[in-house]
Amino acid sequence: MDTNLSKLSDATLSVHARSRAVSITLTWGALLCGMIGIILTFYPGHMSYDSLDQLTQARSGSFSLWHPPIMSFFWSFLLPNTLGPLPLLVLQAALFAGSLMLIAVLLTKQLSMRLFVFFGLLFFPAIFVQPGMIWKDTQLSAVLLLATSLLLLQQRTQRISIAMFVVAMLALLYGTSVRLNAFPAVVPLLLWQLSICFTASSRPIRWYYYTVFPLACACMLLLSSIITNALVSEDSPPPSQQIKIHDLAALSVASQSVLLPTSVQKNPITIERLSKIYFPSSNNALIFGGDIQLLTDPQALKELDALWKQAILASPLEYLRHRKAFLRDLISYNTPSVCYPWHDGIDKNNFGLEVTHNQLSVDILAFLKSLKNSFLFRGWLYLLLAAVLCLVQSIIALKKQRMQPSLYLSLSALCYGVPYFFVGTSCDFRYLYWVVIASLLSLLLFLFEQSSERLEAL
Repeated sequence: MDTNLSKLSDATLSVHARSRAVSITLTWGALLCGMIGIILTFYPGHMSYDSLDQLTQARSGSFSLWHPPIMSFFWSFLLPNTLGPLPLLVLQAALFAGSLMLIAVLLTKQLSMRLFVFFGLLFFPAIFVQPGMIWKDTQLSAVLLLATSLLLLQQRTQRISIAMFVVAMLALLYGTSVRLNAFPAVVPLLLWQLSICFTASSRPIRWYYYTVFPLACACMLLLSSIITNALVSEDSPPPSQQIKIHDLAALSVASQSVLLPTSVQKNPITIERLSKIYFPSSNNALIFGGDIQLLTDPQALKELDALWKQAILASPLEYLRHRKAFLRDLISYNTPSVCYPWHDGIDKNNFGLEVTHNQLSVDILAFLKSLKNSFLFRGWLYLLLAAVLCLVQSIIALKKQRMQPSLYLSLSALCYGVPYFFVGTSCDFRYLYWVVIASLLSLLLFLFEQSSERLEAL
């Protein structure tokens, strides 16, 4: 009898071992398929003019503020940079696929559900279009997604590993440095990390909120500033002045009086000319059309800042109308098409770089193009989703006296997307890419959190 039971037990263990081995094999196989799918679709990496300009900086080792110096510096160390975008394409594919698979593993126990979550997220059209783009927006989303997966791992295992903590913090620091407006998106994730380290049961919650969190935010900003300033080796116009010039152009057209300072005008600009080069949705024609010169002189920059503030205070309603028109195009609300959903191919360049199309990439990109003006690429949908989730999750958090991971993500999406009303200069869909990822992940986590709580209640 004992012998039979022993054999049965051994057989059961053997079945479980084989099942686990199959699950692990298929999980790794799906991860590799996801990475290969991204690489084959976008090989060797799609690049716009900005991407090519940044590659020039990576090769020369001379960095300016116009592109994130930390990304150019990092790019210069990724294998021989003669490979162009390929090293970054492989890295971005690994970060996106690896982070999404880790999230899928943490949320699900069944293999079928795990694969469904992983492929559903990775190949969701509004997500899949960006990992193959060599842009700072893609880099930002990649590292924030990595940080999110590591934070969720710490939350689920209730174990803080020094290695995971360091990698998550480095990812948040890189994200803060890779985009000038990234810090608001980082703040909720930083709060999440600190809430894991300093739980209410182990530390006075008031001390945590009023001391550790503000100090951590200040340190993050300070380190980012130090790194950026240390890497910059070229004098370049501060990019933020584009916002003020764009706003002043809008107010000039509205008042039919040129409000732009003479210091930014290459030649005297008439109101007729300004009316032709000003568009609410983008400042490209205004800034890069040959009529405007960007400033480097501190005194001229102070003058621009003073005129900008004065113009807004004099015509606040016109300023808000301009910003409202910009936001409508950015989020593609009630517009016939979506603004620049992704970049197709590689712009003309002197590096000899061009896209190598294969039948898979041709078919996938053709399918994506058929969807580019659909609701899937409408930014307002994801901002609305994040806002609704944030409201619902906040009510739940107040009742339970604790914040769930889904709330941190919806907050990150809103904190990143909403400020574009004030600082946006172009309606590119890529500017809302992290909003898309964070809102969808927040929804997914919220659904799993609610189902888990129901199971515990049973």
